[in-house]
Amino acid sequence: MKTAKIITVDGLNPRFLGAYGNTWVQTPFLDQLASRSIVAEYFIAEAFDKSVLMQRIAEASASRRESNSLQVEPNLFGFQKTTLITDDEVFASNFGNLFKTVEWVQVESEIPDDGQTDSQPETHFERLFSVAALYDSHMDSGNIGDSNASPSELIWIHSSGMSLQWDAPLEMQEHFKGETDPEPRVFSPPPFLTLDEHFDPDQRTEILHGYAAEIRSLDESLERYFKATEPKTASAWPSLTLFCGLRGFPLGEHLHVGIPPDNQRRKDDATNVDDTGPADELYCENLHVPFFLTSNATTTDSSETGETNLKFDRAQFEGDRVDQFLQTSDIAAILRKWLETPENGDLEIPTRELAISTCRNQSRIQTDDWSLILRSEQTSNHPDTQDIEDGIRRRLFAKPDDRLEINEVSGICEEIADNLEASLKKELAARGLAK
Repeated sequence: MKTAKIITVDGLNPRFLGAYGNTWVQTPFLDQLASRSIVAEYFIAEAFDKSVLMQRIAEASASRRESNSLQVEPNLFGFQKTTLITDDEVFASNFGNLFKTVEWVQVESEIPDDGQTDSQPETHFERLFSVAALYDSHMDSGNIGDSNASPSELIWIHSSGMSLQWDAPLEMQEHFKGETDPEPRVFSPPPFLTLDEHFDPDQRTEILHGYAAEIRSLDESLERYFKATEPKTASAWPSLTLFCGLRGFPLGEHLHVGIPPDNQRRKDDATNVDDTGPADELYCENLHVPFFLTSNATTTDSSETGETNLKFDRAQFEGDRVDQFLQTSDIAAILRKWLETPENGDLEIPTRELAISTCRNQSRIQTDDWSLILRSEQTSNHPDTQDIEDGIRRRLFAKPDDRLEINEVSGICEEIADNLEASLKKELAARGLAK
């Protein structure tokens, strides 16, 4: 029997992790995990809406669907015994039917009135992964405490991450504070706002310190979880572990901060940033997320890198980097390949030459050299319509240098933008996403 564990965290930006070059925030456990994993340089979410993201995964994995619903057979990805553990009520409600067992960890009811915890064990990360450790060790269709319980074949742990509560102890923010920086502050709920063009830099600094503290809190909780669930003896079953972000988190690069709360989402027909906060922009900051994949399996040989698939020898892939694109729905393909290959077979990762993302009235394509965002616009909302043609606004950014997509160059690279737009529309049609 093969087993797999998936851990997804909402709102996780890779540039805050040591594995992606960060030296400001200490993430010792995640750095260690990356050192023994395959690390994807460009894992790109296919949308910014978490409901759309989970639906893409479901559509790619379901063996049977009824019309357009997510009613599927319980053998998700081909696993017979599946468990979802999450602190996200919407996630559990909307997608729990994909799993045989669902555990919703209601941490919100335990959050102090001021939203601030006094110690790491009280944080929402710690509470979620403490419950997950119990299920990981002893579970049989949801029965905890049975020492003879057989493990779930697939355990999916989903954390609301940065979209639920920023409750890391204030002392963790103190670690990042310089002499002239603002004092640590409580974020309850997480920040969600649009910055003024002439905002006070201290306003963003305190947000960055709060976010960095949440990253440290996550790292500590994950370390305790993995230590608690580490097999005491060599496992007889091949197992796969995937850790990745679900979507990113805007931190003011484009004047927007935060993920829209579920009860404040923009209407589907909205085409501009409204007064409640940032729109669901398809910038890289919202889509680029970390991806670590590791396995305890061994292989007998390795193969050359192909155009569409990579195969890795288990003895050689620790810390290896995948430079090609991976996307959200590829999780299903990775798990299917994992189940289909022999127990001593190579671990295959399907890769892409480009990444496509969509969200309501937007679509985006990213290649090795460029990213292009198309967005339907109501010209009545924009006094200056020189960059809007046929109701579509184009924004082009050079990659990889323009990491934050700040310098828009569609006006001076029209031919490149034209070619990318044609490629984007062709790929959307091929994936069944064209409207």
